[in-house]
Amino acid sequence: MQYNHIKIPLELSQQIIQKLKEQFALVVQAIESNQNVRFSEIAPLCDLLSQVIQKQPAFMDVLSNQLKTGEFFTIHLQHHDPEILNLPWCMAKDPVSGTRIEDNPQIYLINNLLNDQGLAFPDTPIDLAPLPLRILVMVSSPKDATYKNRLNYEGEEMAILHAFEPLLQSGAVEIHFTNNGSLDELKRKAEHNKYHLLHFSGHGTFQDGKGYLVLEDDFTLKTKYVSGTNIAKALIRDDGYHIPLVLLSACQSAAGSIEKGFHNVTLDLLEHGFPNIIAMSMSVKDAHATQFARSLYDGLNQERSIVSAFHEAIRYLKKYELQLMQQYYGANAGAISPFQYAIPKLYARTTDFRLFDSQAKREKARLESCAYIFKQSKFHQKIPEFVFIGRRQEKAELLSPLFNHKPVQIKGMGGVGKTAIAIHLAQRYLAQHPHAIPFFFNEESRTAGSILNALKKALLFNHDVSVTDKLVELEKGTDKILYLIRLLIKKDSRPLFIFDNLESFQQDIGGAFKPEHSDIAETITAICDDQQVPVLLTSRYPLPDIKPIACITDLNQIQLTDFWKKCLQLDMADMRYDSLKKLDLSESLPSGKKLNFYEIVQVLHTAFGGNFRALEFFNDIYKLEKDNIYTTINELRKLPENYQQETLVKMSKDLIFAQLMNKLDHTQEQVLYLLSHFNVPVQPMVLTQQLMHAAQNQTSTNKPNILPTQIYEALKMLHAYTLIEMSQSQENNRVYVYVTPIVKGLIRIDQPDSLLKECASELRFSHQVAGQYFYGLFQNQSVDALSELSEAFDHFYLAKDQGKLNEIGRRLANFYYKRSYFQTALTYCQKVEQTCGDEIDEWFYDQLGLIYKMFGEIDAALSYFEKGLLIEQEKGDRQGEGTSLNNIGSIYLKRGDDETALRYLEQSLEISREIGVPDGNTLNNIGDCLKNGDLID
Repeated sequence: MQYNHIKIPLELSQQIIQKLKEQFALVVQAIESNQNVRFSEIAPLCDLLSQVIQKQPAFMDVLSNQLKTGEFFTIHLQHHDPEILNLPWCMAKDPVSGTRIEDNPQIYLINNLLNDQGLAFPDTPIDLAPLPLRILVMVSSPKDATYKNRLNYEGEEMAILHAFEPLLQSGAVEIHFTNNGSLDELKRKAEHNKYHLLHFSGHGTFQDGKGYLVLEDDFTLKTKYVSGTNIAKALIRDDGYHIPLVLLSACQSAAGSIEKGFHNVTLDLLEHGFPNIIAMSMSVKDAHATQFARSLYDGLNQERSIVSAFHEAIRYLKKYELQLMQQYYGANAGAISPFQYAIPKLYARTTDFRLFDSQAKREKARLESCAYIFKQSKFHQKIPEFVFIGRRQEKAELLSPLFNHKPVQIKGMGGVGKTAIAIHLAQRYLAQHPHAIPFFFNEESRTAGSILNALKKALLFNHDVSVTDKLVELEKGTDKILYLIRLLIKKDSRPLFIFDNLESFQQDIGGAFKPEHSDIAETITAICDDQQVPVLLTSRYPLPDIKPIACITDLNQIQLTDFWKKCLQLDMADMRYDSLKKLDLSESLPSGKKLNFYEIVQVLHTAFGGNFRALEFFNDIYKLEKDNIYTTINELRKLPENYQQETLVKMSKDLIFAQLMNKLDHTQEQVLYLLSHFNVPVQPMVLTQQLMHAAQNQTSTNKPNILPTQIYEALKMLHAYTLIEMSQSQENNRVYVYVTPIVKGLIRIDQPDSLLKECASELRFSHQVAGQYFYGLFQNQSVDALSELSEAFDHFYLAKDQGKLNEIGRRLANFYYKRSYFQTALTYCQKVEQTCGDEIDEWFYDQLGLIYKMFGEIDAALSYFEKGLLIEQEKGDRQGEGTSLNNIGSIYLKRGDDETALRYLEQSLEISREIGVPDGNTLNNIGDCLKNGDLID
């Protein structure tokens, strides 16, 4: 549609301006008192507006002459006072036709605000972005706002989502929400994508002659007044792109509240080159705001111009308002004047009202990238990209302590988004500290050595610094790690740590770390105690081993609005179009009732308790069997609503997961069963090794018949179903596969009711073969020797391979003992003793004696030293015998039995001199005996 643009400066005397404002104030007063305005109350204002129009020559020329051409006219009303422009000029009567201006389809009214010098802004050229239509939504509701001005945040988002439903059903729109209502968050989002439209819902304020938007503090969510100038600067991208349309909406507050703060903000945005602003002249009722936005965005999606879509939305809102009035007031409706439709105002400094470039190639939106965050396991996998949703209150609790380098814990059941919020918070920190280095550890990094190696690599990669010699000088493993952290800080590369899924290391629910992982607990505690770096901990349960946690946040059930937004990101969002595809939904619902998409979201939210992982499983089922998905929904609807939420969620998750597992063929089940026995990602070849071993050791009737090519195809399908992770290592480019703890917990391979119990009867997993795989990695293609040896040990322990346990256990126990991780060293020694019995290497007896002596358990220490001495004497190991005699002497010295101590120490000294080895330690112990007094000659 072609428009004739006519700019009409409103020529008004001060007396007329005063009268207009007085009459408008009476209308506002009526609305505030009665939530509506009668025709008799608004008539004086309409009459005065009509009189003003008749005295504007340019306006009368359009009405009297130009309309006769049948053309369309965009009239830009010009004035320096936004209160004048915000008057309901559309209600003025056209003296030529005798009807209101709003009823003339050839006229489109636009506000053209003049600057402080009384000059109009020059026409702004618009840099149009390609489709799809991309909308950024920001809701600001500071938690310390007064009751009158506080928005229901989730309710506001829900209303906006409802407004977008037609667009969402068309599949032609991307809707992004800011994570809070802060200026910093607005800037982050605006810089990330070229948005066509910003929808701001909140309030303005007017103080000391200046207007502000009422935003939130980025950390605390408390009130922060932000000028329009700062809003404009935040919205202008580094490449100069300006969002073509900004909508400032005030909703869910007392009807009639004038938003003076929007006036100045609108002016500031126009001054900074934003071409089109839709601002509410006063707060609008929530339902009306939803209807207006819905119509506006639907028109824009149909490629109408901004001015056309705006006026169609105004007309639609008026019809909607009249319908409501008829329903509410009945026969008395004729006395009430509609007014909500006159509240939205379109300001422009352009004659180009296009919103997007329909000819340009479509662009995919950029997600909130995690490209620079990697898992710090030996596989160095990149964290997948994702869009973070919701949790604004929880983030506000965590951000401040995190930025002050105080450790925080995110707690909650599996699937509620602990990892996602941890990564999101890390990104927030990295945005303000771009030189910081993120380190992400989870159950795949099973030793403190992995943390040490990651820090060493970071120093070498980022600063070309090797610290091997310095680390040798430090005995304790925690001291080595803290030294590297401080060195990185000095290099302006402060580490940021994420320790994820820590429940994987705990002995039981809310219990201590398993003894073999006590080194991890000690290391995390040391880092947290130091308070030099931000630390994020995630777990399902409390962490009693890690004391210095500044803030613990429980992730409870996600809000329905956030759950809805998550649904819109998944393939299941296509269910919005099912009515267009004429799918029969009635088979699973009573009385032929059909669920719309929002109702489906409600069912899933109730059943899953907002659990995102359960939702992803449901999404996988939808991708597999779209036509039967409503049967699944009906099963979820039938689950007892009176169950405790936790039980209901578990039942729902089990139901969905069982349905997903039923889609697997037998080969896929067997591959998943074998893979579930591994604690860390492995190469697919280990599955081939397992199957070959099974084929060699089972009867012909039970032999698995799976080819190597079938294994890889099965892995790809399992990955497509999100049952496994499958990624390529950044270290060696090899493919690794892995079953996550959540899926393992649902499969329950060790339980009689396991979903893979048939596979358990067909295949016997070989821990011996698994141990050989990890030991082979250690010998041939080692990336993380400590982790590989640890995994090899665990499998050989289950296989009861005494030879390998003696060899690997000695390596591991010695490693941890030298770095002062004594509890971890003790655990390895005990496991070897438990399995090997009399076949244990005598070295372990000496090591156990030293550790128990370190712990003050001298009776246990003496017992192990004496066991070692007997074996060494039998073997004729004179050096070992001398060491054991010295150790035994030191025990008696601790007991205060100096005479017995001296006897053992003298024997040790004699052997040392006999074989020519250093005897300094023995001499020191002898000296301690003599200093005690009774033995001094």
